[in-house]
Amino acid sequence: MIYTLTANPAIDYNIACDGLAANTVTRTRNAVYTPNGKGLNVSFTLDHYGVDTTILGFFAAVMFGAILSSFNSVLNSASTIYALDIHRPLFNPTASDARMVKIGQNFGTVVAVVSTIMSPFMLYMGGITSFVNSAFAAFNTPIFVCLLCGFFWKKVPAIAAKIVIPVHVVLYFILQFGLRNVIPALNNIHYLYFTAILFVFDMLLMWVIVKMHPRATDFELKDVGAVDLTPWKNGKIWATVTLLIMVLAYIIFSPLGFGKSEKTTYQNYLENQTTASVSDSVQ
Repeated sequence: MIYTLTANPAIDYNIACDGLAANTVTRTRNAVYTPNGKGLNVSFTLDHYGVDTTILGFFAAVMFGAILSSFNSVLNSASTIYALDIHRPLFNPTASDARMVKIGQNFGTVVAVVSTIMSPFMLYMGGITSFVNSAFAAFNTPIFVCLLCGFFWKKVPAIAAKIVIPVHVVLYFILQFGLRNVIPALNNIHYLYFTAILFVFDMLLMWVIVKMHPRATDFELKDVGAVDLTPWKNGKIWATVTLLIMVLAYIIFSPLGFGKSEKTTYQNYLENQTTASVSDSVQ
């Protein structure tokens, strides 16, 4: 038995295409993750010639980078939200700031331990980035709906947000992590399509709540004078210019512009999913 040690192995993301040509759109056919590193390559060669070998190593850069950037920032935010917005108002309104810091530290420790235990299961969820984005979609859309309706509807009651957000979260998790695994037709549906459908549902639910239980008086945002809220004289002009630039960018890179292709984006997505599944089966 020969052991090889790779102190900082890497996972390469290999994307294949049919060729490169100037002034054309290049479409990828598939994407494959492959482990690489000096020790790994040695073990792969030894295995090819029938020699027993074991690969040893750890992803130091990946681990430390993730902890110091994403994980640490989310952990601190979650601890602060729990301590100030949940624990103090509901359980201990008279708690001192020092006590809240201790509560936040304890909560962060619990979240860190639970996250560490759950992290190996991310392997079966399509990767941590995709899983986190799909999980955050359960909260982003209903919050956006509440903000949107709050800005344009003066009769929205406070109870509306308390109904729309939990209902959306429950329905989204049922679709994304429940029915998707039960109904074959939902297997290849991207989570953003669930989000789009629930956005329409949330708006209809908000409209029903406003019609049945509107505010007694129109909501008026009061200026407490903390900052100068004098409107910028060119604000509307530049807002229009920014919106037009955004729409123009979508048109340029859409099928109407540089994004011309014989296949739709969804068809390419299905092909990539099928290719990735075949690659995983071969490995």
